[in-house]
Amino acid sequence: MKQRRGWIAWAVIAAAAVVILGSLLADAHRKASDEDDEEISSTPPTVQRGPGGEMVVRLTAAEQAKAGLETQALRPMSRSPEVAAYGVILDPAPLIALNSELASVSASLSTSRAEYERAKLLHAHGQNVSLKSVQAAESKFRADQAQFNQFNQQLANKWGRAMAHLKPARRNEIVARLARRAIAIARVSLPTGQTLVAKPRDARVVVLGYEKHPLTTPLVSFAPSVDPSLQGESFLLELDASKFPLVPGAAVTAYLRSAAPPEEGVILPRSAVVRFNNAAWVYVRLDANDFARREVSLTVPLAHGWFLPDSLSPGTRVVVTGAQTLLSDELGASHRVDED
Repeated sequence: MKQRRGWIAWAVIAAAAVVILGSLLADAHRKASDEDDEEISSTPPTVQRGPGGEMVVRLTAAEQAKAGLETQALRPMSRSPEVAAYGVILDPAPLIALNSELASVSASLSTSRAEYERAKLLHAHGQNVSLKSVQAAESKFRADQAQFNQFNQQLANKWGRAMAHLKPARRNEIVARLARRAIAIARVSLPTGQTLVAKPRDARVVVLGYEKHPLTTPLVSFAPSVDPSLQGESFLLELDASKFPLVPGAAVTAYLRSAAPPEEGVILPRSAVVRFNNAAWVYVRLDANDFARREVSLTVPLAHGWFLPDSLSPGTRVVVTGAQTLLSDELGASHRVDED
């Protein structure tokens, strides 16, 4: 009898366990079904073609807030036209060596000139200086003068007439700053066929690797020779190296300002730009809920963005936060538009 009651107890426990397990499985199945229903019921962003054929992403105000979208009106900007020139930071070692030789020859020339003038004066007044001594002093003076002229011509041929015509004190100051890397000299050339009527007023220089930190310099001079690889008009630029290192050989792009009338455009923030298919794009706000992607040409960098001369108008609102999210939404939904 006791054995029978034990079997009954075990049967009751097993039945209860089955009921509990069944309830847990049913709850799990119901939750999974609810999640599937939520996934099915969640609607992707609306993407449709606009009047011009471009893809338009439509987001409600709530969806925009959830995505963290922020827009900004483009500010107008007026700038003098610029011509792009390309080149490198020059190694200052040859200039430093040449200036040292020129200084040495200049000192010898000053001494020999003084000796010659003294000997000539004493000989003219019948003092104890022979004609042979005067001729020897003159020969030394002429030799030093010829050597000085040779080094000065080398300076003009390699570093420009502006450098050669500087007063020695000013040139020594420049060379000393080059030696301690406080400044640098860049040589840039215009593309073949482009010329400037007059010397540029100044230049804005972008160094490879430091595109977000353009440099500005008014110290522009004509280079004494043409770059054989570019064959365009060349210029020498003195650059301040206090903001970041200017390493010899580093590639630079210089935007030389001409005297032409100002050019009108807008400032495009860097955060507005997204990259897709090897091109640059921005999302323009068409109205409260619609955004369209527009291609832009980024050829004129600024400290905090880009100058656009003609593609977008002042006051146009562009997405500055969340543009990449819009691109993902557009690409993820655009195939459904094409299928329809």
